Amino acid sequence: LLLLCSIMFVKAQTFQQKLQTAVTNSWSGSGLPGVSVAVSTPNLGMVYASAGIGNVYTQSSILSNTQYRIASATKNFTATLIMRLQDAGYFNINDKLSQHLVIPGLPNGSTITIKQLLQHTAGVGDYLNGSSAFINAAVPDKIFTDAEIVGYINNMGASFTPGSSYEYSNAGFYLLGMLI
Repeated sequence: LLLLCSIMFVKAQTFQQKLQTAVTNSWSGSGLPGVSVAVSTPNLGMVYASAGIGNVYTQSSILSNTQYRIASATKNFTATLIMRLQDAGYFNINDKLSQHLVIPGLPNGSTITIKQLLQHTAGVGDYLNGSSAFINAAVPDKIFTDAEIVGYINNMGASFTPGSSYEYSNAGFYLLGMLI
């Protein structure tokens, strides 16, 4: 058992060292204050690497295991996955969301299309930017359930009739994530 643990540690250390070297080399000369990377592996778990500074004001180092709020950067991945699922034949983006995912109480839930969610034209209220109740409930390290998020979305009501206008909506992409 000790030998097995030692071998696993050496593998983890070797991968971590390679990752650290790659991150350091990529960062060096990039002009960025700092960078950190986390890789989730099936055998080694989370492996971290970082280079540079984490705070330009205090010049403090980046903590390798820092968790970042990636927010809207996920919208590109979400949209890509939706299009890949369409290509695989799971649905068509012109389908009604309710054909594939029923959200009880969702304003206009039976008429919203997947495409409208992608284009921010579904009229789904933005719980992050438009709900003081959500903001007041958001405390550090709080992980909201789907039911809680959907509750905030439903309580906000529709911003407009689907397809009649445009309004940036984090909630629309949250619903797409649930669809995925």
